[in-house]
Amino acid sequence: MRVFRYKREETLGAYNFGQYQIYVCKLSNTKGEVSKGITVLGSDSIIEIPFPLTEKKAVELSAYFNSVGNGEIP
Repeated sequence: MRVFRYKREETLGAYNFGQYQIYVCKLSNTKGEVSKGITVLGSDSIIEIPFPLTEKKAVELSAYFNSVGNGEIP
């Protein structure tokens, strides 16, 4: 059973940020189409929240993480 329209199919990378596990992955939608994105899993949950990303959104997210990593909160 799907809770969201997307589910993780193939994991490309996994990262732990405290109480959150973030997976860089390929996601499939209910039509079977595959796209790239991330899923977020909280330590107190069993349900992953998917975020399909376009190339533009992925670059914006990367820039955000870089600025936060440098101590800059946008």
